[in-house]
Amino acid sequence: MADEGYIVIRDIARPPIVHKINARCISVDNFNEKVKLNEGKTGGYFWVKSLESAARQFGATRCKICKPELRYH
Repeated sequence: MADEGYIVIRDIARPPIVHKINARCISVDNFNEKVKLNEGKTGGYFWVKSLESAARQFGATRCKICKPELRYH
């Protein structure tokens, strides 16, 4: 996947969190459980173009692990 945009993870257990695309803190297993097995009933994964979009659309805060505000070139 390209490194453009961000992923917002919504979950019923905590507020939405925005992550860098391809961040290590986003796992395929968690995605499969939340989206496929639970059919999105406990939350979902959403692509957004910017951190501002994540905050505006979902009220998402930035992940403290992958720190999406930092860009490495």
